[in-house]
Amino acid sequence: MKSTSEEFIIAGLNQLLGGEGAQPPAGELVSKQVSSDAEKLWGNSGRLVVYPRDEHQVRAVLGYAHEHALTVIPEGGGTKRGLGGTLEQADLLMSLKQLKGVVEHSVGDLIMTVKAGTTLAEIQSVLAQNGQFLPLDAPFPERSTIGGIVASNASGPKRLRYGSCRDLVVGMRVVTADGTLIRSGAKVVKNVAGYDMNKLFVGSLGTLGVITELHLKLKPLPAKRSLLLLASPKGGAEIWDFSRRILDSHLEPLTLEVLNPRLAERLAGVSRYLLAVGLEDVPKAVAAQESWIRQNRGELEETEVLHDAEAEAWWNRFAVIGTAPFALKVGSLFTDVIPVLEAAEQAAAALGVNIVSHGGTGLGISRIYVEHQEAEAFSAFYQAMRTFMAQREGYVVVESAPFPVRRQLAVWGDPPAYLRLLKGIKQTLDPRNVLNPGRFVGGI
Repeated sequence: MKSTSEEFIIAGLNQLLGGEGAQPPAGELVSKQVSSDAEKLWGNSGRLVVYPRDEHQVRAVLGYAHEHALTVIPEGGGTKRGLGGTLEQADLLMSLKQLKGVVEHSVGDLIMTVKAGTTLAEIQSVLAQNGQFLPLDAPFPERSTIGGIVASNASGPKRLRYGSCRDLVVGMRVVTADGTLIRSGAKVVKNVAGYDMNKLFVGSLGTLGVITELHLKLKPLPAKRSLLLLASPKGGAEIWDFSRRILDSHLEPLTLEVLNPRLAERLAGVSRYLLAVGLEDVPKAVAAQESWIRQNRGELEETEVLHDAEAEAWWNRFAVIGTAPFALKVGSLFTDVIPVLEAAEQAAAALGVNIVSHGGTGLGISRIYVEHQEAEAFSAFYQAMRTFMAQREGYVVVESAPFPVRRQLAVWGDPPAYLRLLKGIKQTLDPRNVLNPGRFVGGI
């Protein structure tokens, strides 16, 4: 701990914020962290926890931390504690769970303004009442907050159709490390000249500022939803060939997600490579696309077709598969998604570990969850995948691993050529290294 004692910090922050010492979340604004095995396992925690209720309190906390040279880790639902970082504890963990709620919903303009601590599930529930939804399918929607989703640029298979956070955020409010408020974008969808500041903070993992409010682009709820599950009797090559034909056709798929046999068995009862083709449109268009798929699927076997609520329930199960202690994200060319999944199967078999994995043939993004508790086996598997991807255009990053393991690995892979630029931005916005020190690429 720094020379500034915990008691001094608690007293200073409570005086600053007006806290009275009740138990969170009922009223306390600052509390000591309760040491637990989970805290020690994942790291990225804080010696003290701060619960700001509004943007003014976020600014006050960061201003205080900047003045007293305290480190701060912002957190939403806590689903990304295993992502990046070699800091077991910061001075302060800023929990944004109480900074939640819808600020404004312009139904006619398909725009919502929402506070950063609102969960994705809460947002979708409000929007559904007006026949709309936010086209983001980030994992763990019941726990993941919109601020955390945007800060980590989290997304799922439906990114193929709707894009990522960078495509859906039209404006935001961000508090920088010294308590300064930055407003970027607007509450309307429009083209503007100049640099898009939104994109600077999307995916920055809270190293440049704390997102407090977001303006989001919405979509009307689709009239018809469909999910076709197609199994390959011969392996992944057939799935890629069919995916390529879909991408070259007039079809507009929602997803083209490939599941490895273990995950396919878990979600669909089929122990083979499986292609999940999602469709959303008016009923006539969905029916026409389903017909095209049946006529052109070749030797792929149609194992199941789900519609509307059943299709959504399947995707809800898919959204919570990432519970393994170790996870990798692999970015590759579209043509390499199947080779990535097959290489992962071979490496896992050689090392005696169990994995579930999936990848988007229209996205070039794969995720591999290693269901094994031994750090040495995971480290060897990670190195095997890095060796495989070194021969191709792409990357491998550790998306989740316990703190002791992350300290031993280059979790972000090799430093990018533009690292100097990233460090310059960090130095400009956070010269005292208050926010999430060492959390991001190159130790930023």
